[in-house]
Amino acid sequence: MIAQSRTGLRNGYAVKENGYRFSFNGQEKDDEIKGVGNSLDFGARIYDSRLGRWLSVDPLSFKFPFGSPYSFVDNNPIYYIDPDGRVKVDAKGNVIFKAQGKPILVNHPSGSSAQVQMGVIYADDGTEIQAFKNITGDKGWDTDCHGVTFAEGQVWINNDQVDKLLIGDNYESINKSEASKNDIVVYRNKNNEPEHSVTVVRSENESIIVNGQGGLEEENHLDEVNSAWDKNSTQDFYRKEIEMKMKLNHFLKLIKQFQRWKGIILMLEKVEMLRMVFRIKAYENYIYYFNFNYD
Repeated sequence: MIAQSRTGLRNGYAVKENGYRFSFNGQEKDDEIKGVGNSLDFGARIYDSRLGRWLSVDPLSFKFPFGSPYSFVDNNPIYYIDPDGRVKVDAKGNVIFKAQGKPILVNHPSGSSAQVQMGVIYADDGTEIQAFKNITGDKGWDTDCHGVTFAEGQVWINNDQVDKLLIGDNYESINKSEASKNDIVVYRNKNNEPEHSVTVVRSENESIIVNGQGGLEEENHLDEVNSAWDKNSTQDFYRKEIEMKMKLNHFLKLIKQFQRWKGIILMLEKVEMLRMVFRIKAYENYIYYFNFNYD
């Protein structure tokens, strides 16, 4: 038997009878205005699947002046995906790296050197983050502690980019006692400059276990947070609040849409009232004319 799907009204809302709410790119369908499957809610924007276009401009379009603010993943949905209507990643979830200039030679305090390709990656809010990719160096040049913490070990990120990433990726400062899995720790020197970062794996018996690497190490390893770096460094703990903020922004957007529609409805009501007034006035004029001519 072939399963059938129907759309009906329940409590004034359009619903799918089979209850399945998700569609293209795993995003939730918004069937109330344009019919079944024609609008998809990506969180940051609404996508029209018939046109292959957003219904509003990209909130980060000022970061990407070379592309249309209405296009979806630069018109290349085979190579890119857009999980939330903001910054794109490729179909495998890899960080998008934009090369800049020619390869250069860089040196490490340990004495090792490598030829690398400089470029940028993008924080969640579109901020450009300076990074580089290894070309000729040993495996240890593939990534550093910050690359592991913030970019899944796909690029090397220098210390001076960490605070930009914390802001751009919507990290919020938390207390050490609140630390839990996937929170991050940034170690800072006496000048409050980042010099190392790791990711919390678990918290057990007042001991926090973190994962990361340092220097030109080739593999990640687990450490207790107090022994993972210089004991003279201060430890700052952060948690990514992007999902909560996205939901809040979406809720605020819905409120604005409601206020806009409410304004339109009030305007239409005023127009209808004016039409009624004109009709009554016209009727009064007609009665006056009739009485004046036939008395």
